[in-house]
Amino acid sequence: HGSPGNFLSYAPASLLFFDGLAHPGMTPDAIQVLPMALVAVNLGMPIGACMNKKFGPRITTLLGCALMVLGTFLGSYQTRLLPFMLYYSLMAGVGTGMSYSTPMIAGWSWFPKSKGLINGLILFGFGSGAFVFNNVATGLAQSGVLFGTHGGRG
Repeated sequence: HGSPGNFLSYAPASLLFFDGLAHPGMTPDAIQVLPMALVAVNLGMPIGACMNKKFGPRITTLLGCALMVLGTFLGSYQTRLLPFMLYYSLMAGVGTGMSYSTPMIAGWSWFPKSKGLINGLILFGFGSGAFVFNNVATGLAQSGVLFGTHGGRG
C-alpha cells in the first residue's frame, strides 16, 4: 500500500510534525506513519476474513481496495500530519488488510496441505509489489513529475 517507508524523504515540512512546524534536529512525528499503517493492516485482516465468509471474496476485495484507494487519495490532499495518518495509515491500511485476507483464504482452500508455502508465496508477492512501487514512486518524485517541476507541458 504505497511506499510509506519512502514517505519521509519527500514529505512536505507541514507533514513531518503534528503541529505542522519545523523542529530542526528532532525526530519527525511522521515516523509513526508506517507503524500505524502496519497496525491498521493487521486490524483489517480479521475484518476481511469475516467479510469473506459473509459476502464472498469479490465484495471483500472490492471494498478493501476501495478503502485503500480512497484513503491514499484523501491522504494526498492533507496538509497536516494527523488527518494524513487517519486517511493514509488507518483507512488505507484497513483496506489493505481486508484485501490481503482474500488470496490467503483462497490459497488455503485450494492447497490445504501447503498452507505455509501459500503464505510465503503471497507474502513474497505483497513484498515484491512494495519493492517495485517504492522504486517507481522514488523515480517519479525525483523526476519532478509529482510536484509539477519536470519542465514539460503544464
